Amino acid sequence: PPGHDRGNSHGDIRIIRPGYLEHRDYVPLLRRASVLWDELEQPTSQQLNRETDFLQIGPTTGPTVQGALTSAWQHQLTNRPFSTSEVEQRFPGFRVPESMSAVLNPRAGYLRAEPGVIAHAKEAVKLGAEVRTGETVPSWEPDSL
Repeated sequence: PPGHDRGNSHGDIRIIRPGYLEHRDYVPLLRRASVLWDELEQPTSQQLNRETDFLQIGPTTGPTVQGALTSAWQHQLTNRPFSTSEVEQRFPGFRVPESMSAVLNPRAGYLRAEPGVIAHAKEAVKLGAEVRTGETVPSWEPDSL
């Protein structure tokens, strides 16, 4: 059934962040996804998308920091770079080596993954979808290429 432990969306939470470091082209998709998660909360009366700060730490010239800053610059995000001393002042539990720096994304957060999967399935049924579970699919072919 939806919400099982064999899917890649299983588990309690998943991070969501508009300042996606892997590639800046993901940013518009993540912005839209955040809106859609918020819309899904309305009929379910559950908080599925929780906004909170997200701190990314890595080598100053490495892909974590540079990717997040590039995404932020290209898409006018509110991410901001943090020096090691700023990180340690704001987050006293962290000790960051001088070779590192950080980026704070104040519009990131986390999703409640399994309740979200279940909510998606319930809303799909309300809109006319047929959700089938526990069935074997012996083969499939695309309708067209």
